[in-house]
Amino acid sequence: MDNGDYCYDKEKFDAVWRRVTGAPEGSGNLQTAAKEEAARLRGFMDDEAADAPLYEKLAGLTGGCRQRLLLRLSCEAKSRLKKLRACYYILTGETHLPPAQCPVVYSLTDALRHKYTALGTRSDAYLRASAETTYADLLEIYRAYAMDTLRHRKTLAGLIENLL
Repeated sequence: MDNGDYCYDKEKFDAVWRRVTGAPEGSGNLQTAAKEEAARLRGFMDDEAADAPLYEKLAGLTGGCRQRLLLRLSCEAKSRLKKLRACYYILTGETHLPPAQCPVVYSLTDALRHKYTALGTRSDAYLRASAETTYADLLEIYRAYAMDTLRHRKTLAGLIENLL
């Protein structure tokens, strides 16, 4: 009869399971790396998703060349978000929809200054991610986005200079 003793050797079970599924040795570490990369991608997607409506809101407070510059930055943020969402789907097989944003702007120059500072931090995060990732596709994307973020930062600095 069954005495309720269901003890088993977990290492043997995992080894058999890896052979059955065709997973390589150490695939647990691979899954952990994929989870960490997915979390990092979600953070970047949330940041990029927050940028587009902010730039649009700021563009509504200005006109002429400043407005066109801010709308261009918004379009670029949406484009980066789309690319990151595709990478996330390829990595996880799932979609991630960043939370909706409704920015409140009290002062144009203060909002630009705050975004300027945040872009410096994000550029550093993209560079750090490019150094830590094990995915070649993401390495290229992170490096490119770090440079884009620095370019946006310079654009914002120029806007602030012109507004003061």
